[in-house]
Amino acid sequence: MNNEQKQEIIKALAYGKTPEEIAAAERVSSQDVRELEAAQADAIAQAREEYEKGGFTNGD
Repeated sequence: MNNEQKQEIIKALAYGKTPEEIAAAERVSSQDVRELEAAQADAIAQAREEYEKGGFTNGD
């Protein structure tokens, strides 16, 4: 998984996509997505907050 994929996965997680949806889109394993989700939890939470403030998500 390259750096661009990692950033896209973090963004998708922040938008609320499931690991399975992301794995299919990025052609990585759902386990890889879950590991990145655990390792980057703070970055995901920060991105989610920014997207909510910007009106890009509905806060779900």
